[in-house]
Amino acid sequence: MRVDAALPKRRTMAMDRLFLAILCALVDFWALYIAATAVYRGYHAWWLGTPYPPDVALVFCAAVAGTTALLIFERRGYEMPGLTGAGHARMRRRTWLGVMVAAIVIAFATKLGGDLSRAAACIIALIGLGVLSLTGRLFGAVARFAQASGYLARSRVMLVGEQGRMTGFADAFNADALGLEVVGHVDAALFDAGPACRASVLDFARRQAVEEVFVALPWTDDERIARILRGLAELPVAVHLCPDRIIGRLPEAKLRLLDGAAFLQLARPPLDSSEVAVKRCFDVAVAATVLVILAPLLLIIAVVVRLDSPGPALFRQRRHGFNRSSFVIYKFRTMTRMDDGPVIRQARRHDPRVTRIGRFLRRTSLDELPQLYNVLRGDMSLVGPRPHALAHDDYYDALIRSYARRHNVRPGITGWAQVNGCRGETDTIEKMRKRIDLDLFYADNWSFGFDLKILRMTFAQIWRHDAY
Repeated sequence: MRVDAALPKRRTMAMDRLFLAILCALVDFWALYIAATAVYRGYHAWWLGTPYPPDVALVFCAAVAGTTALLIFERRGYEMPGLTGAGHARMRRRTWLGVMVAAIVIAFATKLGGDLSRAAACIIALIGLGVLSLTGRLFGAVARFAQASGYLARSRVMLVGEQGRMTGFADAFNADALGLEVVGHVDAALFDAGPACRASVLDFARRQAVEEVFVALPWTDDERIARILRGLAELPVAVHLCPDRIIGRLPEAKLRLLDGAAFLQLARPPLDSSEVAVKRCFDVAVAATVLVILAPLLLIIAVVVRLDSPGPALFRQRRHGFNRSSFVIYKFRTMTRMDDGPVIRQARRHDPRVTRIGRFLRRTSLDELPQLYNVLRGDMSLVGPRPHALAHDDYYDALIRSYARRHNVRPGITGWAQVNGCRGETDTIEKMRKRIDLDLFYADNWSFGFDLKILRMTFAQIWRHDAY
């Protein structure tokens, strides 16, 4: 058994972790409640001309604020490492939006929404995202300061296992960032050496006030793991099994419970069901709105295309979509030919096939507007990897190993590759490889905020006439 020689000093007035979690939950509740009631009061005063919202609106605000804070608390979102973790903000946003959707559905389904304003509820949902973002950053800053200065008590943990694996655990995980304080390393062989050695380990754990134990052993060594669990049964501590070596190479691995049985999920789709729903709702809302607003412009472009050169106004071509499903993409015709076969020559700068109006449409990306119909149909999304012709998919799939992974998300009208300069002809494998790398980065790092950033960058490029 080896104990760390220099243990961090614990302040006598160290902030209790549970107290911090309750304090953060209360701050979230009051911040959300005050923001929600302010929206309702402002909406009634400025729009409806009444000074105060009805009582049911105040109850609605308190209910959604309190439920959100309780759910985040139950999901340990106010504890370390949740307060400073990378997925903390996403969990808070998803919780808030889920609560808002459920509350609105329940209120109007039970006819309690007669005194509630749908517009005010939607504004509250958006304002709440901003409030949670601000309070989340505040909590993270407070937790990091309190932990660094010693005012926030860390969870005291003991490592049990093989020396190499315990060292690997220490190298792979930042104990400070996780809110842990490692107080000792115990060789797993001590649990096989008789009652006296086991008793010495238990005595050490009690003297060090150990709260959690991490077992660093191969998962296949189930007999030793069982003996260690029996040996630690006398301690009121949580016992965790450290990730096996193969899990270190699978960052998306997590435990999933199905009918009481534990399964290790080794990979996940780029977007889970709730993320797919959020992205789809945003796509439909924006695509429908833009199509209605720009309907006269679309009609004018269609007429101009027909008058400029012989042929239909719309270009149709089969493309691969989500999970390699085939669909027909729509664009305004910008060329004199419309290839859709086994051999398709990519468009390039100064291509003689491009019509006069086609050059303007391609430079301003107006030729892509009919794809809003593809978005409404569910073939495409506003943001995602650009779909390629079937012939190009088959060609590059044989040359680039990870090419097919880009079909794990819906293709988009614009994408991360396009706003980073990967547009137009890909006349070399290196150009296509760079485009695929950017597409896969998008698929592996998707977030709603990422989509908004790409849309903002797309509009900036169109405004500068950088599109091609």
